Amino acid sequence: MNRTARIIVSLLAGIAAALVTLVGLTELLGPYVWSSLMVSGPVAVVTGVLSAVLAFGLLQYREEMRGGGASDGTTAVLGGLVVGVVAFGLAGVAVTLALGAFSVSLFAATLVVGIPAGLLTGVVGAVTLAWYVGRRDDRRGPVA
Repeated sequence: MNRTARIIVSLLAGIAAALVTLVGLTELLGPYVWSSLMVSGPVAVVTGVLSAVLAFGLLQYREEMRGGGASDGTTAVLGGLVVGVVAFGLAGVAVTLALGAFSVSLFAATLVVGIPAGLLTGVVGAVTLAWYVGRRDDRRGPVA
């Protein structure tokens, strides 16, 4: 699969994930939150972007594995993407729920604090993994 096809497939996966998240979260929050679309909209956009980036990384890894083995860089990037997405999801949801328990509106908790906290945690997690993988590779020494 060439690069253009990987980009198109990744964008379609991101759009599909965003639409599923938008509709599902809007319907789920509908009985509890008056403006559930205002809450689910930003979450759907972030979900779509993260899904597109993760899909591109997975397709790149798969393509390299078919060619005989993935490079260390691709493996580190894919690992960083996975750690970043998981950290983003856990931190964003945890902060949003914690603020919701203190009677902060769900929209403000999600948009103002939850998404930025999740992004910061995801970036720190991904950078830490990339640093660790690079450090581990340096200790191996040259291959004979």
